[in-house]
Amino acid sequence: TEGCVFNLGYTKVTWHDDNISQANRLAEHPVEIIKDLITNQLNSNAEFDGSKINNILSNNDNSKFAFSINKQENSKDILEKICEQSKYFFRYRPRDEKAIIDEIKDSYSESDVDGEIDSDSLLKYSFKMTNVEDLSVGGVKVKYGYNYSTDKYDKVTTAMVPTRLREYKEYYGIENELDYEIEIECPYIQDIGTAEELRDYIYLQNKHQHLIVNFDIPTAQGLRYEIGDIITFNKNPQGTKPYGRDITQAYFHIDQLVYPYFFITKVNKSLTKVNIEAIQLHQIDPEPLAPSLVGDVNLDGEVTIEDLVMIIDIIRE
Repeated sequence: TEGCVFNLGYTKVTWHDDNISQANRLAEHPVEIIKDLITNQLNSNAEFDGSKINNILSNNDNSKFAFSINKQENSKDILEKICEQSKYFFRYRPRDEKAIIDEIKDSYSESDVDGEIDSDSLLKYSFKMTNVEDLSVGGVKVKYGYNYSTDKYDKVTTAMVPTRLREYKEYYGIENELDYEIEIECPYIQDIGTAEELRDYIYLQNKHQHLIVNFDIPTAQGLRYEIGDIITFNKNPQGTKPYGRDITQAYFHIDQLVYPYFFITKVNKSLTKVNIEAIQLHQIDPEPLAPSLVGDVNLDGEVTIEDLVMIIDIIRE
């Protein structure tokens, strides 16, 4: 191998062997980076759920991160930033003592459900909607391509906006959609395809309000549940449909499918009860992420003379 370290903190790594092994491959996918940080940088002996990691990598193998840590930083903060700039999250699963890297999937089915809640057994419950102010109706942009020498972002995606904007504005009582525009800074992303995938995910995840349920259930029935589990309800609590919607049935809201599935975000366990908070899942159907082009050195989605000049400069160095 050959490595060159530049004054501005950039590193170039070149593999001479065309037949490089898996061990010599640079970790680019955020899931691989999370696992490496926990295993090698934090010297953790945590056992990972390999099936979840393999499923993610097989479905999202074109997602790429590229960044430099040029000052001392807490590893926990780095992990949080990776999760903030992707749809992945890290958690610990007590029931089998495994480390879990999970994701919010684009679509769900009955096979994803971990358990059904008997609504008659609820000790207490409440429903609320996510804030209207957090909607992405004004569109989503992602600033990426962080430049370590100028301390600025060199690139920004085009905005993704609703194709049925008028219906969204009427339903949510929005006068100026620009008040609902979201712009995200992503210093760990240099690749246009990854930036656009994150943009699409943030937009589709926030184009509608989500229903949030908070409930208490007897410990004997709730002890098994953990953050990240998917649950359903066997019927509407006391026959009441929250905000007029049946939580046991899927339905379309303008142009998005709303599932009867809830993703657990909080769990608190005591001797007599378990408190659970969960958010209702919506279908997310972004454009599939296209692989980066061979020869696209500056990662702008095209192979141009600028890429050739950069390649020549690298060779000269």
